[in-house]
Amino acid sequence: MSQAIIERNKVSVDETWDLTRIYTGWSAWDSDVTEIEKRLIGLTGMQGRLGDSAADFREVIESVHSVREKLSRVCVYASMRSDEDTRVGDHTARDGKAGTLAVSFSEALSWFEPELLELDEATVAQYFEDDPELRLYEHFLDEIHRSRPHTLSVEMEGLMAAAGNVTRGAGNVFNALNNADMTFPTIKDEDGQDIQLTNARYMKLVRSADRRVRLDAFEGYMDSYGSMINTLAANL
Repeated sequence: MSQAIIERNKVSVDETWDLTRIYTGWSAWDSDVTEIEKRLIGLTGMQGRLGDSAADFREVIESVHSVREKLSRVCVYASMRSDEDTRVGDHTARDGKAGTLAVSFSEALSWFEPELLELDEATVAQYFEDDPELRLYEHFLDEIHRSRPHTLSVEMEGLMAAAGNVTRGAGNVFNALNNADMTFPTIKDEDGQDIQLTNARYMKLVRSADRRVRLDAFEGYMDSYGSMINTLAANL
């Protein structure tokens, strides 16, 4: 029996992931996107408050985490819906929108880590004494301090964040090519049955005990990418 690729809408629901645990549908997702867009303005306006008081310090950090948590849900849901079938343009577009929103989040917070690292240790220690609940964010703050050698100025961090949409372009192009447009040949498995190569099946077939299967899988898979050599080179 030929092992052709099964369309996702033909797969039993029991064998697919349940994304309703994240969002019941795109309407709820859209609502969170709108809320995040509004809250990004507020995050930008918090610049300069970390050194004011322990209360301000905590409010800023809690706001950052609140928006980041919601953004994570937005990004994960859109990414997984897109991964269900990368040929569905609406899902791919929403995944792109989520990525752009993540870049906007980075831009809105480009000031945060440089400003935090400018605070002297005595000030932060006093904050922790004034507000013991800040201990919840101790690891978060430690990680930022650990990255101090790699943290730029506010201006440069903003520039790097703004470049996010540009720097992820090549990856998006390759993802569409690799998971939506690329087609792989059909070879014979160990039992002489037809089996169409896919990214997932290749990893199994190239480890087959049958040398002929390994060779056919390798050549069929790599030749498919070779046929796109000019497109792949132009995407670098």
